Amino acid sequence: MAVPSAFLWLPAGRQNFMHDDCRGAPVPAAPCFRAFYGGGMLGSARAMAFVPATDLGRARDFYEGLLGLEVLDVSGFACVFQVGGATLRVALVGELSPRPFTVFGWEVAAISETMAGLAARGVEFLRYPGMDQDPAGVWLTPGGDQIAWFRDPDGNVLSLTQSHASPPAPQPRVP
Repeated sequence: MAVPSAFLWLPAGRQNFMHDDCRGAPVPAAPCFRAFYGGGMLGSARAMAFVPATDLGRARDFYEGLLGLEVLDVSGFACVFQVGGATLRVALVGELSPRPFTVFGWEVAAISETMAGLAARGVEFLRYPGMDQDPAGVWLTPGGDQIAWFRDPDGNVLSLTQSHASPPAPQPRVP
């Protein structure tokens, strides 16, 4: 089967992009994604999140130095960090009007301990009027999850969540 030119960038072994169920059918307008992502389109693809920043040096100091994230790449356009099994791209923007809602968050095994470690490094947790938060700033959702919020240097709202339903894998301690 001829490989459409749009897919010649794929390594030789991946150019056979048609799943068995798709063979013999006319070449689709888009590739058969079952071959790439296990049938769930993007369900098994690695996630990449984006957070805006007006000063990459300051953002790197915060995300790497304060939060302890591993830097994967730095350019004049972004700082890229490893976050669990995902990638966080902190992208340079000219102007930023921080949104009042969470733009990125972490699921943690022990929210109190994580908050204490971050607070010791200077992170201030947010309080929201009308929300029944405990003295540390943790809100208990109706489903039993515990959530706390804080801001990065650009005012982006970040969160920590300790899930009630299924505890996540153990998290490394903030150094």
